Amino acid sequence: MLRVALLSLHTHPFAQPGTPKAGGMNITLREIAPRLAAQEVQVDLFVPGPEEEEALAPGLRMIGAGCCPLKTLRRYGAKKRYDLIHAHYWVSGIYGAKLRDETGTPLVISFHTLERGKSISCSCHVPDPERETGEEHLVHEADFLVAASTCEKQQLIELYGASEERIEVVYPGVDLRRFRPIQWPPAPPYHLLYAGRFVPEKGLAFLLQTLREADFPYHLWVVGGSQEEVKTFQRQAERWGIPATFLGALPHERLPEIYNRVHVLVVPSYYESFGLVALEAAACGRPVVAAEVGGLPPVVEPGETGALFSPGDQIGLLEALRFVLGRSPESFGEKARKKAANFTWEASASRLIQVYHYVLGRVREVERTMEVCR
Repeated sequence: MLRVALLSLHTHPFAQPGTPKAGGMNITLREIAPRLAAQEVQVDLFVPGPEEEEALAPGLRMIGAGCCPLKTLRRYGAKKRYDLIHAHYWVSGIYGAKLRDETGTPLVISFHTLERGKSISCSCHVPDPERETGEEHLVHEADFLVAASTCEKQQLIELYGASEERIEVVYPGVDLRRFRPIQWPPAPPYHLLYAGRFVPEKGLAFLLQTLREADFPYHLWVVGGSQEEVKTFQRQAERWGIPATFLGALPHERLPEIYNRVHVLVVPSYYESFGLVALEAAACGRPVVAAEVGGLPPVVEPGETGALFSPGDQIGLLEALRFVLGRSPESFGEKARKKAANFTWEASASRLIQVYHYVLGRVREVERTMEVCR
């Protein structure tokens, strides 16, 4: 049985999605960890917080890393001798690399987002030199990298010089039992949904500016944001006369209900490593109108499950919305749901376990080669 240390030391997996430091990565960790355990992987999930243990499921425990995460990791690593460390985000990767160097335990990293990817995609992105340096170092120090999409894999190769043979794509998933079609609201007006954080690269400001020119009846629903962020964007929407309801950040469990209240999900991002909300909306039978960036194209099939537009293109976004609304959003429902069925958390966990075994096999082969050379 594999023994894996999952590191989430930048943000707690159970933090509220849609707030400044919580999004798709948090959901991925809280969904993938129990499914790894269900497939006979012993998982210790290290998170920010007091040094406490909590059993979440058979084979899965959550461990607070305390005020000195490396000290905590050393203690558990010495007791349990993990087969593999899987760090999520570059901050966790720094700690994982230190533990790997001390124990020899292979290190796998999932970055989820990339600093250089954001910089080239969004002119309003504020550079983070420390993060960029950390990612550059970790790309070459890790034993293996897991990307959330082919686009992220390509960026690791082109922007960081990563070796293609040390990267594997493992797509996120969706819980098809929770995210499913229930009902359609009456129209018009057409109910549009934005769900995500309010950081510049997510494109909420661009969406509001674009909707000022909309020539169809609509109401915008916005999920996400801190209290201050919500106040700021709500005032802007009011100044521009945009009919909108800001719901703030909601528990992930409430999102199926929200998706079923709307006709279309809009993902106006300048940068996305994958775009989990698009997959969740599709599972609920909702068409998605999305910018053609990152991991969104594999989920959004133009004319079949929604429409794509060039990032930052206001005319393109309005045309995509007119196209979907003009065809009747319900007509996309069956194909959207079918597309989402290709992405499940169980499949993600299975693929990840294959990657783990592959990495361990590579490491053992290197060790055997070195032994022969001696």
